[in-house]
Amino acid sequence: MKQPASLVTAIMLLPVFFSVPAPAQTTSTVEAGIRSFLADPVFGPHYQEIHENNPELQHLRARWRSEVARAEISDALPDPHLSAGLYLQEVETRVGPQRYRLGISQTLPWKGKLPLKQDLAEAGAASLYEQYLDKQQALFAAFKQNLAQLGYLEQSLRITKEHVALLQELEAQMEARYVTDQAGFSDWVRIHVEVDRLRDRVTTLREMKRPVEAELNRLLGRPIERPYTIDFKSLPDLPTSLSADRDALVEAMSRHNHAIQSSRRKIAAAEKGRELARKDFYPDFTVGLDFIETGSARMTGVEDSGKDPVVLKFGMSLPIFKRKYRALETAASEAYVSAVKERVSISDKLAGRIDRLLYEYEDAVRKVTLYEQRLIPDTRDALDVLIRSYEAGSTGFLDLIDTERTLLTLQLAMAESRTEGYKALAGLEQVTVMPLWHVQMASSPESLKPGPPETFPTDVH
Repeated sequence: MKQPASLVTAIMLLPVFFSVPAPAQTTSTVEAGIRSFLADPVFGPHYQEIHENNPELQHLRARWRSEVARAEISDALPDPHLSAGLYLQEVETRVGPQRYRLGISQTLPWKGKLPLKQDLAEAGAASLYEQYLDKQQALFAAFKQNLAQLGYLEQSLRITKEHVALLQELEAQMEARYVTDQAGFSDWVRIHVEVDRLRDRVTTLREMKRPVEAELNRLLGRPIERPYTIDFKSLPDLPTSLSADRDALVEAMSRHNHAIQSSRRKIAAAEKGRELARKDFYPDFTVGLDFIETGSARMTGVEDSGKDPVVLKFGMSLPIFKRKYRALETAASEAYVSAVKERVSISDKLAGRIDRLLYEYEDAVRKVTLYEQRLIPDTRDALDVLIRSYEAGSTGFLDLIDTERTLLTLQLAMAESRTEGYKALAGLEQVTVMPLWHVQMASSPESLKPGPPETFPTDVH
């Protein structure tokens, strides 16, 4: 039997004739804001650890890479179609009997469909990449906020322990005075109650650290039960002003926020979807070759005896169901409107969040300044005077305890206000992708030093 050389040649040449050149890879670098966060000498190593180990981030990163892989082949032609047919009864022709038929065909979409499909897939992958970066920024902010909360608990513990020590000194004086009938039983009971109350608060604060430490370990991708320590004495004072006003923060949000960038990518994808839906009204074409194996003619001397014919075929789809395509076009148009409105909604929501976070930050600064410069110094002076008066026997114990309790309340309130200010700054950093909370440390504690950092992804293919 003769080899179907013409068919083999046709199969080898079809990809050359009908293939679409692969587009050049497009690259986009990570925002400079993200780089500045990773370059922070104190928080940068922990951000890198979040990037490498956090399961939520790994999940989104894998999804993004999956979409990138799909986008790379989204402009590929449909697979060629190979067919074969065996004549159950040979067809006798002048040049010989026809025994079987082999064919190959390739569908060619309407001009512009494949590039639009690739643009659509690349826009979807880019939108997912921005969602990945937005999640990463949210995790960075959550790390700082939980760090601030842990710092507040540590500071509250220190302040409460100082007041316990002060009350224990007064307790010793009270016991000596009670023995000599210089103090009443009610005062002696009251100071014992106050000391026990503060000791219970110390226990509560220690227990409150555990869930915060667990959350920090979760963010870093560490075992939840692992102890977490940091040198909180190196945390800075709350800055009294920001380097950018409200308008500058909103402008930074509009330009750099990854949720907004993701919505813009969705709009671009929806626009490509509309264009692709319009092209569904046009037919796709099919081109192919058929090879028919023909045996030798029964009679000798017949010209072209046994010659195998090759048939060039053309075909096209018939998009006659216009109702279906109009529905797809309507769906694509509504998807575009949805993406545009989502972009507006996200921008408005984030602008409102900036206003709220700015209020929380400025309120925290105002309260810290008030506590630090007026209320706490005045109350401490009053307490010192009352202690001396009590020792001299000219002041009642009730006034002393009330003043001591007021001082403790004010000191804890100042620590809480400073923490709320830190949290507001971390929230502003997340929204604007601008570093606003800096820390200067001589060294990072051993328990915080992560392993060798993995290279941060800088390219989107």
